[in-house]
Order: sequence, then structure tokens, then C-alpha cells
Amino acid sequence: MNPLMAARAYSSIQGGAMPSAPTPASSGGGFGRVLDYGCGSGILALVALELGAAHAVCVDVDQDAVDVTNENAARNGRASHVTASTTALGAVGEAF
Repeated sequence: MNPLMAARAYSSIQGGAMPSAPTPASSGGGFGRVLDYGCGSGILALVALELGAAHAVCVDVDQDAVDVTNENAARNGRASHVTASTTALGAVGEAF
């Protein structure tokens, strides 16, 4: 399933509306890099990429979650746009 469709389906199940896409940053279109902390399956990172983010940095304490995030990124053709790891948040070395 397309990640954006999955997010909309989840949102409707929860009784809420899917928020409209944010306006891309003025620096060349897109949102630059985003952080998905506690990434789980990586669905939020994939939705961010669908909405225009250039790259998603995904962090989780569970190696299985990191593996699933990488698998889902590959299945959706986004492996080169996702970096997933168990790196501690303080060691990420970027500001988001």
C-alpha cells in the first residue's frame, strides 16, 4: 500500500482528518531532512518523503524496527532516501 494512502486510512479509522500537506520550504522545494524518532515501521518517514522531504533519518532503540524501516523503504523505492539506525538521539549530530 502507498504510505500516504495508509496514513489516510489510519486517520479515517481514528476518526480524524488527514492534515493537508505543508508548504515546501522556499529553498528549492521540498523539506530537506526530517527525523523520525521511534520510527517503528518507518511509515511516518515514508509519508514525509511522499509529501516532499528529501531525506528521512529514522532512529529506534529496537534493531528489528530499524530492519523493518529499511525493508519498507526498499519496498517503496525510497531506500536511498532513508537512513535508519539505533543511534542514540544525542549522537545523531544534526538539528531538525
